[in-house]
Formats: sequence, structure tokens, C-alpha cells
Amino acid sequence: MTAPVLQGATATRYVPDAVTIILGLCLLTVLVSVLAEAIGASVTLPDGTAVAAESLLSAHNLERILVDMPDTFSSFAPLGMVLVVMLGAGLAEKVGLFDAALSGALHRLPRRALIPMTVVIGICAHVTVDASYFVFIPLAGVAFRAAGRSAFTGVCAAFAGVSGGYGANILVTPTDAVLYGLSEEAARALDPSIQIDLLANYYLLLAYAVIVTFIVTVVTERLVEPRFRPEDDEHHEPEFRLEPQLARRGLRWSGAAALLVLVLVLVLTVPGGAPLRAESGDLAPFYEALIALITVFFLATGLAYGVATGRLRNDTDLMELLRASMRDVAPFLVLVFFAAHFAAFLRWSNLAVIAATSGADFLRSSNISGIPLVVGFTFISGLLNLLMASASGKWALMAPTIVPMLMSAGLSPELVTAAYRIGDSATNIITPTSLLPVVLIYAQKYRPDIGLGAFIRIMLPYSVAMFVAGLLLLVTWLALGLPLGPSGAEPYLTSTSGALPIL
Repeated sequence: MTAPVLQGATATRYVPDAVTIILGLCLLTVLVSVLAEAIGASVTLPDGTAVAAESLLSAHNLERILVDMPDTFSSFAPLGMVLVVMLGAGLAEKVGLFDAALSGALHRLPRRALIPMTVVIGICAHVTVDASYFVFIPLAGVAFRAAGRSAFTGVCAAFAGVSGGYGANILVTPTDAVLYGLSEEAARALDPSIQIDLLANYYLLLAYAVIVTFIVTVVTERLVEPRFRPEDDEHHEPEFRLEPQLARRGLRWSGAAALLVLVLVLVLTVPGGAPLRAESGDLAPFYEALIALITVFFLATGLAYGVATGRLRNDTDLMELLRASMRDVAPFLVLVFFAAHFAAFLRWSNLAVIAATSGADFLRSSNISGIPLVVGFTFISGLLNLLMASASGKWALMAPTIVPMLMSAGLSPELVTAAYRIGDSATNIITPTSLLPVVLIYAQKYRPDIGLGAFIRIMLPYSVAMFVAGLLLLVTWLALGLPLGPSGAEPYLTSTSGALPIL
């Protein structure tokens, strides 16, 4: 038997693939579920319902794993979004629109402004909810490459801004409406008259957005960018090189197409009774249609650019580029199959519910209040995010227990929601159950040797810095007694004896 061949002086260290790691997490969840059922792990929800751990090897769950396998895969929320968005974004990339547009835009942008601008745009991109992951993050890689910097670094910075800054606020987003609605409903268990508006935490979370922008900029410039030189990226040169004059013509055509799509969106949204406006007048249908609208935008602008530049001469060219866009998504499909089952295993075994409720019970029994209670709850939010990444799904599970409990300890529901958002968002970028594996695929386009474990280590300084800074922000805000938002919401509820103590 021969020894393995060494590459140079040392052997290349084996790094498991992202799919292998997620498969390992699936198997670990199966084992934990068996042990949890064996010891009788269970919790009681606020409504009195008892929830017990269920073994994934029970007859019922084995049947569900096998019978529901196609539905488990196809119903995984990010799957449809990625496939639909990539149909349009892939076309725009293949015809060279992204490269041309970003190269021109970055030509006049100061070098030091690129990273903070990337973070600010990433935070604002939350208005598109999860679509920001599938559109903005890969675009950031293209932008950094066009600026002569490492595209891999651009993906890291954008991911830190989009995901790590998910709890920050510059614009009001659909996520705000969902989370505050859940908090309001939970708070009414103690106070039926309570109302929480969408700007309840705006001052605090705007300050957090400034902090996130500073942290991502510093960590990227000091720790990430020096390690990843642009010349070491895998280069993906445009297949279709254009004369500058022809590229400018393509950009004019794509700009006109973008304007037409914008007019169409306004027609579908603004007038009373418009298809994308609910009968009550709110814009819920518009937000639900964002994925489709983004796809139409990229299809229209990409098609206009391709026709104007001669890249798309007939329908055969168009269909070939659309098929090529879908081929690029193939690695994501393999990953999603296992990620969908991991998320399902946590639900079916009730481990996620037990973990969330046990965390609430721990806080209830700890007999702490004020700042220590806020800090403890923020820690628990961050830890639970490692098991269940969906901010709204997790809050729907936690809010009915956590909000009334912490209100009883003197914390306002607005403050509870803000602490949850900061703790939850800071660990997003190291959570395998989030969209991190999707972002890894974008990163591997430029650095194929980076595995899931290595990517998490790269993102860890962002996460730790955001978490610590978020806690310090909360403590400072409470110590100074500042209002949380323009509505004047206070961090503490008041008792008959006045304001409740901070410590």
C-alpha cells in the first residue's frame, strides 16, 4: 500500500464539503431525538399544551421522512426564491450587464467608500426580505471585482451586512411588520390596549445600523481583505467582450427597460384597487410579489442589454443563456435537499420548540431583572438562532412566552423585540441552518477551496464583534434611559412606585 502523495512540503488538509456537514447535522439530530425521547424531554407551552421530544426513528417519523421526502425538498422556502430570481439575474449576468453597469458606477466611487456603501445597501436591501441574499450578495462580488478588489471579500462584506445586520434598521421592512405584530399580540395577554408601531425601535436599531456598518468595514479591511488578494480569486472573464461604445448603448437600452418595469410596478401598486394593493390599502401583496418583480426586472434589463449589444441574436441564444443560468444553480439544489431535511428534522422531533421554551423557563427561574435580564435574553436569542434561523418563525414560537414573561419583569415589549433582533441577527452569519450555505456557493465561485467550516471561521469575527457591540449598545441605551423610537416608547414599563430599576 503506497502512502498518499504530498503536494509540495505538506499535504493538503481535508475539509468536508458543506453538504457533508449538513448531512452530519441531520444524523446528529436523529441521535439527539432518540436520546431526548428516551429521557422523556418535554415542555409545556403558555396555552397549557404539552410538547414532548419525538424520536426520528419512530414508525411515524420514519414514514414521514420517506413519504414526504419530495414535499420536504420542494417546499423548502428558499428553493423557489432562488430558482425564480436566478432565472432573471442569471440572464443579466450572462449577457454582461452586471459587469458593464457596475464597472461604470464604481469608476468614480472612492476606494474607501466601497465597503461601507456595500454594508449600507445590504441593510437597506432587507426591504426585499430574503431576496437580498440571492440578488445583492452575488452582485457585491461582481462590484468588488470590477473595482479591482477581491470578489470573495465582497461576498463576505455583503453577507455580513445583509445577514449580520438583519436586525438593523434604515428603512422600514416587511420583517418589521411581522415581528412587531407578533410582539403586540403576545403583549396583549397582559395589556389588551397595547399597540406597537413599526417605528417603535427605530432610534435604537438605526444606531445599530451605524455600528454594523463600522464593524463590517473595519473587520473587512483589517482581517479579511489582507488574506484574500484579488489575483488569487478564480477569474470568470465575460464570454462576450464589447467595445465601450456598444456597452454604453446596451446600458441605455437596459436603463429604458428598467424605467418601463418601474412604471409597470407603479401602475400595479399605487392606484386604489390596484392588483398589488390589498383592499385595506396596505402593500402586503406588493411585498409578496417582490421575488417575481425582481425577476421581471432582471429579465427585461438583461434582454434589452443583450439585444442592444448583439449578444442575443435570436431566441436560441436567449434559451441557451437561461438554461446556463439554471445549470449554475445545480450545486444549490443538492445542498437544499439536505438543508430542507435538517430543518424538518428539528420540527418533527420538537427539539426546536423544546430548546426555545426551555430558554424561556431558564430566564423565568433566574430571578434577574433590568440590564442582566436583557443581556441574558439577548444571549439566548443568539444561541437559539443556531438551531432555528427564521427570525419570524422563531419569534412566532417564542413571543407568546417571552414577551409577557419579560413584561412581568418590567421590560417593555418594544425593548424585548429589539433585544431579540440584535441577538438573533448577530449570529445569522455563522448559522448553518440559515442561508449561509447558499452564500457559500457564491463565495466558492471565486474560492473553490473554501469549505463550510472555513467560511464560518472567516465570518466569526464579524459575528462576535456585532454581538458584543449590540450588547454594549443595549446597555448604554438603557443606562441613559433613551427613547427607543419616535413614538416615545420607553425601555422599561412603570410600576405604581415609578420607573422600575435598571439593576
